[in-house]
Amino acid sequence: ARRRVVYLTPATNALGFARRQRTEHGKDPNRDFPIDLRSGACMRTRTARVVNELFRRHVFQVALTFHGGMSAIAYEWGAPTYDDRHHRRLAAARPKTVSPDDVSQRQVSAVLADAAGRFGRVPRYAVDRMNAIVYPVNGGMEDWAYAGSWDPALAVPGGCAPAGDYPRRRTAHYANASLRAFAILVETSNDKAGPRRDLGASEGLLAPPGAAGDGHVPRNARLALAAIDLVQPYLLWLDERRLLFTVAGVVTVDRAWIDATCEADGARLVLEAVPAPRAAFGLPTTPSFLYRADPPSAPCPAWTLRARAVVDSAWGRVPPAAGLVRPADTPPQTHLANLRTNPAWRHAHNGRLLRGRTTFASDPLAWPPPRRHRRKPRALAAPLNPPRDLPTPDLLAPTRLALVAATAALLSRSLARFRSLFATRRQAHPPPPPPSLPATRLPRLTAHTAPP
Repeated sequence: ARRRVVYLTPATNALGFARRQRTEHGKDPNRDFPIDLRSGACMRTRTARVVNELFRRHVFQVALTFHGGMSAIAYEWGAPTYDDRHHRRLAAARPKTVSPDDVSQRQVSAVLADAAGRFGRVPRYAVDRMNAIVYPVNGGMEDWAYAGSWDPALAVPGGCAPAGDYPRRRTAHYANASLRAFAILVETSNDKAGPRRDLGASEGLLAPPGAAGDGHVPRNARLALAAIDLVQPYLLWLDERRLLFTVAGVVTVDRAWIDATCEADGARLVLEAVPAPRAAFGLPTTPSFLYRADPPSAPCPAWTLRARAVVDSAWGRVPPAAGLVRPADTPPQTHLANLRTNPAWRHAHNGRLLRGRTTFASDPLAWPPPRRHRRKPRALAAPLNPPRDLPTPDLLAPTRLALVAATAALLSRSLARFRSLFATRRQAHPPPPPPSLPATRLPRLTAHTAPP
């Protein structure tokens, strides 16, 4: 639960980035996906094809797409088919239709906006559905990544048929598990290219919003970290003796407790947990909930404890505005919502198995924890404050001193005698001179040039 796999495409539209253009050969990749479009008007850009192949190969729970031109965090729906203003001919009215995952999308987007925060004169991100806060578009990547594999009303029958060599079968059918991501549109700034001072600095990455060094880059890095953390819930022990643990990767906690099992006889207890005082922990970008429980009261020499929690239960229910959900009578469809609320959720794709559940657990904890033996401080070799009464004088000290002096004198005389003998021997027997080598004539080196 604490492992995340992140795929990052820094410049998805690489050609447009190099040419400083929005389009790829005159075509907008943002509107080139097989959703709410005719077959000949999608998959015309290599950008859209690359993204399509990534989603065919992997199962993504969350997808973030960063843009510029306004300041907002937007979620589904953004398709014109589900924009009720067109049907009611009230273009100025706010659309009321919602997606089946409106509850989780709204709550997660609010957490991301809080993680991003505000800095300087740049306000907090506005949060709403794309049809309400941005504008509806055909072929949008966000709607496609969210509903391209399960909503026939928006699908392109038979797949895309662009001019070129991209096979139609790559969009004619998708595995049921492949396109169920919570796709989030992040419009980062009203300016396409604002002043450089607003980009921020490295020290603002993990600092609170608005701190020194904050800017567009740290702001959206915090937003991305929050989205990564929310992919799956996890529980961690913080204090083994106090039975203090945290529940993270969630927006709300419905219930938390500790299951205790006696290793001797298998007896089981349920220790209800209560919220603990808040403390700084983990990422400064997402909520973390602290809980504690009283130790087991039944006698047992050794217990095994697991902290458990039920989280974000509202994500598994149809939004309150049931009559406005499109498609009608459809329960939540994202992996993000169902993997933490729906035990019947089962999907397999490219060797990956996804199973839903409602309860999340920590690693097992042996209790009571082993006592930590503190080291006794070492005694000092000599007291800091010597006693007033002097010790009895050592009567052998002069004898030892005289012995050391005599040994040193003997060694000195022996060394002098050895040097004298060595010098006399060298004078009597001088070493022979080194043999002289006959003069040799070195060969003359001449450079030769090969004939052509």
